[in-house]
Amino acid sequence: MSDILDLRVIIEWLGVEGAREGLRKSEKLTVNELKKIADHYNIEYKNKIIRNDLISLLLLKFNRKIDKMFDELMGMRASELAEYLSHTNCSKEEIMELLKNNNIPFKVSQSRIVLIQYAADEISGLGMYKRIGENT
Repeated sequence: MSDILDLRVIIEWLGVEGAREGLRKSEKLTVNELKKIADHYNIEYKNKIIRNDLISLLLLKFNRKIDKMFDELMGMRASELAEYLSHTNCSKEEIMELLKNNNIPFKVSQSRIVLIQYAADEISGLGMYKRIGENT
């Protein structure tokens, strides 16, 4: 495969789930080809990543629902943040990535709803501590 796929167009045409199934079932897109696409888009992945996880990372890059910066999220009350995350219709994977990128531990086994509330509590709490620290 010489050209890099435009994942934005594929998602636009097929939707996220259609794109996911197409990438999963493609016989031409090997894991190495998917890694080349990830490298092209500067998507970090573990060296021994499995195909489905790599596809999820690729799709997550272009299907982000959370459009606020982390500092903005920290400025929100937990209830506001939980409502925001719920209304964005963000995926569980996107919430996990948000937590992971900000060094907030979480349980992968939690449901999306539980993860939303947990993320809201943790991020809001971090914001509170940050504001207190800045005022001392």
